[in-house]
Amino acid sequence: MEQKIPVFKETAGTLSAQIRERNFAPGTAQPSENELCRRYSISCFPVRKALSLLEADDLIVRQPGIRSIVREYSGGHPRCIRRSPASAAPRPSAANCVSRSGIRQR
Repeated sequence: MEQKIPVFKETAGTLSAQIRERNFAPGTAQPSENELCRRYSISCFPVRKALSLLEADDLIVRQPGIRSIVREYSGGHPRCIRRSPASAAPRPSAANCVSRSGIRQR
């Protein structure tokens, strides 16, 4: 039986990929929670939880009453946890990297 990915993790993964691909430039505001709800046809709870995961991964900054702002980063995989042994390549690749919140890095 195939396990289904929770909606909030799927949404967080999509937004994370868009941030890393620079679809949302650093320092700019992401769409509002309501806009994201309409875009992905989901309720506000999974959107809020997805944004919390992105905040935990230092990809966005959230402030009440203000849209989420994309953080400045140097690319790569911020706050990445290696899954492979320490003897592997010095920089983690997308294949063996999972963020602290459990979102697979692309």
